[in-house]
Amino acid sequence: MKKSIIVYIIIIFCLFSCQSKKPKYYYFSYSNTITDVIIEGGLNNDSLESGKWAFYDQKKVLLSKGNYNNGLKEGEWLYLIDGKNVSLNWSIFSNDTTKFKINYPSEWKVIADKEYLFKATFNDVDTAKGKYLLVSKVTNDSTAITPDEYSKQVISIIIKHFIVNNVTKFIINNGNKRICFNKLDIIRDGKNFAMYEACMEINKILYDFIYSTDDLTNLPGAIFFDVLQGCFINNTRIINPLLPYALEKLEGK
Repeated sequence: MKKSIIVYIIIIFCLFSCQSKKPKYYYFSYSNTITDVIIEGGLNNDSLESGKWAFYDQKKVLLSKGNYNNGLKEGEWLYLIDGKNVSLNWSIFSNDTTKFKINYPSEWKVIADKEYLFKATFNDVDTAKGKYLLVSKVTNDSTAITPDEYSKQVISIIIKHFIVNNVTKFIINNGNKRICFNKLDIIRDGKNFAMYEACMEINKILYDFIYSTDDLTNLPGAIFFDVLQGCFINNTRIINPLLPYALEKLEGK
């Protein structure tokens, strides 16, 4: 009898141990909210997403699914955006010299430019047409401008050059990192554009991401945040979804 009880206790302990190994994942949705999700997927020995993953809301509605390779999306991913299924293919850019790697949609055209850590355009146009993603290393001076100050300067410059209809601003605290995030609805050359901007400090160096597009759906927001989550600088992940998020919403202009 005692032996049966011991075996039962061991089984219960194993079950709880297995459940505790399932990672807690902070899913940031395109609607600028942190969504409580149900996940299917596992981590490798470096605590990075690996293999097939899927995300569901609490009603078990599929939000996205696809394949991870060391924390980076790879190949076809399916998303639920604005109530519609959207398919997107992801590629990986890696530069051993700058110790920089990033996820980007496969349809984008990567352009070599020493001024940027990463530069890409899409829809077969150049950056002059307002459709691009730029990643910049802004400063290496520890006494230089803070991410918050730099973010304010970016908004100020954009407002001077374009008609800005709306500004959404918030701060994401993720682990020991503070990421300033902006979305601006602008008019450029008589056309409506959405411009996403994010900046953060890593090892006393400021980095800035700017994504401009004429796609006014919620898809670019999902893409931009996936780009940020799929970016590593000196082996540091820009945003780690396995660490808790704290979202601080700010006022507009």
